[in-house]
Amino acid sequence: VGGCFNPVLKCYKGIPFLKFLNVPVVKYVLANALQIAYTSVLAICLLGWPWQARDWTWRAGQMDTHIYSWEYIFWAWTALRALEELAQAAGQELSDYLHDTYNLTDLLVYISMALTIAGRLLTVYGLQMSSMVLAGYAKDQELLQNSVRFGYAFV
Repeated sequence: VGGCFNPVLKCYKGIPFLKFLNVPVVKYVLANALQIAYTSVLAICLLGWPWQARDWTWRAGQMDTHIYSWEYIFWAWTALRALEELAQAAGQELSDYLHDTYNLTDLLVYISMALTIAGRLLTVYGLQMSSMVLAGYAKDQELLQNSVRFGYAFV
């Protein structure tokens, strides 16, 4: 969180609230509070309140491919956290950054989130495209087999 505020703090050094946010203990508490809020709200959005479950958690079948608005919010939140992590990595040598276990954990989390986001986008927007690509591939394979059968090849 502190990395996100650094450009703001450099521009507005006279504002007391921004000076307060620059205190290391405040940065630490704010970062942990936002991490707990992120994890809690994400779990509630995915699974529902503890006393009631989401529909998809108790039935079999495929999940709906619709992307909900709260997913976009978490994707943006995750992207901002990843940018803050990149700013932290840029501030030190790569070997020092990769030597820290917590940085590796953060890196693994952001890579897995990026793959999850890509998978979700692929299921929604890529299904129609993938069916067209597969149909074109099948048509090309049939054309290739027919060309071999008749003794000529297309290039």
